Amino acid sequence: MTFGLDTSLWGREIAKTILNVRIEGIGEKKSTAVFPKLSFLYRDEINGNPDSPNYDIKQLALKCSSKRLYPDYLSLSTGTLGEVYDRCGKAVSGMGW
Repeated sequence: MTFGLDTSLWGREIAKTILNVRIEGIGEKKSTAVFPKLSFLYRDEINGNPDSPNYDIKQLALKCSSKRLYPDYLSLSTGTLGEVYDRCGKAVSGMGW
């Protein structure tokens, strides 16, 4: 499951809920869930800078990582994934679209 780019009200709420549920853990022992795989999509102007619209969600993702080692992070600001995003306006991830 990829997330982090949607700046709409509901897109942001869904991203926060995904992360808060993952932070909380599952079951009686609050175990770390490994499925679904979470991939946070990073883009400087969307969630990378303190004045970007989803910066708070990136901070929550970092909190989640510090506790649960998830989500994974994919940068759409540089490299091949950034080039694809610039060219197509679509995010490509290891687990699909």
